[in-house]
Amino acid sequence: MYANATHEVVRWLSSRWSVIAACAVLCVVPASASATEVPFEVTESCVMINYPPEPCDGETDPIVGMDDQGYRWHSLLKFDVSSIPSTADVNEATLRLYQSDESGGYPTAVDASAVASDWSSSGIYEFHWWTWTTPGGDFTAPSEEAVPNGVGQWTEIDVTDLVAGWVGGPADNYGVGLTMPGATVYEPYVVEFSDAELVVDYD
Repeated sequence: MYANATHEVVRWLSSRWSVIAACAVLCVVPASASATEVPFEVTESCVMINYPPEPCDGETDPIVGMDDQGYRWHSLLKFDVSSIPSTADVNEATLRLYQSDESGGYPTAVDASAVASDWSSSGIYEFHWWTWTTPGGDFTAPSEEAVPNGVGQWTEIDVTDLVAGWVGGPADNYGVGLTMPGATVYEPYVVEFSDAELVVDYD
């Protein structure tokens, strides 16, 4: 009697292990959709200096900082991210700036902020340092920052929240403003970037 009972238990366990083994092969949970990472190039740019009030130049490389003579530069960059669906989740967005030159001996952080009103680089004297509500550009707080890595290096600034606002709303995409509030006439530092891109990772 005990032998028969033992045999039935073995058969029961064997059948259950067969089901488990089959499920290990066939019961595959579908993988989640992979994220998409896209680099966006600058579509329009503007460099502003506090004096003289030169007009925006769409071909000018971004410059930020202040020199020892009191001249201060801000830069504006536009990126067209309209190809990203408005329902997408922005996992990460990084502004990448390639540094080509610098002057002054007091490195300090570059701030990246959302521009608060629209602008264009096409009109002579239409947009320059003094045409804004706040001279030098109308920017929306908060800003993100990073200290430049040096000539010949890329500097990366996390702008995920900013881009998420552009993609899903309600923020209008008027571009990114680059400033360097930490640079002063007493601690001058000016940086020029020869290339810029916005890399967006989204689902």
